[in-house]
Amino acid sequence: MYSRPTSAPDWIGILEAAYALDRDDDAWLGGLLEAARTCLDDGMGMVAFVYDASDHRTLQVRQMTSAGVSAPRLEAYFRVSEELAAIPGFLQRTYRSLLCGTMSELERVEYDWRQAAIACGVGDTLAVNGLDPSGNGCLLGVFLHEETTLPARRRQLLSYIATHLANAHRLRQRMRASGQTPVGQLASTGQVLEWAGERDEGLTQALAQAAGAIGSARGPLRFAEGGAAIAGWQGLVQRRFTLVDAPGSAKRGPRRMLAFENEPRVPGFPALAEREREVAAYLLLGHSTKVIAYELGISDSTVRVLLRRVRRKLNVQTRAELLSALRAASREPG
Repeated sequence: MYSRPTSAPDWIGILEAAYALDRDDDAWLGGLLEAARTCLDDGMGMVAFVYDASDHRTLQVRQMTSAGVSAPRLEAYFRVSEELAAIPGFLQRTYRSLLCGTMSELERVEYDWRQAAIACGVGDTLAVNGLDPSGNGCLLGVFLHEETTLPARRRQLLSYIATHLANAHRLRQRMRASGQTPVGQLASTGQVLEWAGERDEGLTQALAQAAGAIGSARGPLRFAEGGAAIAGWQGLVQRRFTLVDAPGSAKRGPRRMLAFENEPRVPGFPALAEREREVAAYLLLGHSTKVIAYELGISDSTVRVLLRRVRRKLNVQTRAELLSALRAASREPG
């Protein structure tokens, strides 16, 4: 166990709270807020909720909790959110395509963000949006004292955290729907202790590397400046597997990890192969190739190769043309 330096944010704690799969929804959202407040709280409170934005015209908040937020502010926040959601195209440009950002950074879509901030009694709001290609997600909202523009490094860090929120929420939904069980168990060193189904050398190596990266993130790197440990703890292993702690394992001895199938399910795009559909779906969410690589646990160069194949198959040249073709294929608005 590494002691926490004075005032150092614990970014890894947010990921650990996200993958606490044995908690019910209320406890899970509360745990996320408790962990995130050490890093993000500006003294005006935070909210966490899960939502369904699979229909680009409506936003349905499924469950919500808050910490340090007055009742009037919370009421105003959701009233303003409903007003914004009713603006044509707003959900598509925010919940359905934004990993993280502040209200003041948004373009003005028939609504002045300052009016929204004043209505909530804040200077700005920050959203860390764990969005899945299905349109379901988990969002952390932070109330800020003043207008804020995210520096590039902070935006990248929060984008990585948003990836884990999305993966954890997707896995929780699958476990609820189908009682999904782990496909394998690993030692904290990466040694595969149990595995159901086929496993090749490449997968074994990838699992070992992922477990080692998570161990490093929890070790000396945990409180490194700028959240450096987050970069090594990628979203998935080989596009398919999420690693989480085996419940109670750390209390009984060396930590063990469970591997769950958790690949994103991407509808549409019949002309594309499975891996091409995945990178296309995340590109359509507005994610950079670097973030897509982090989300899927593959290299940035692999993402670029897959996108070149997609462009060839769709007979387009530029990113703008590709996005237009993908929106048409998925029947999403521009």
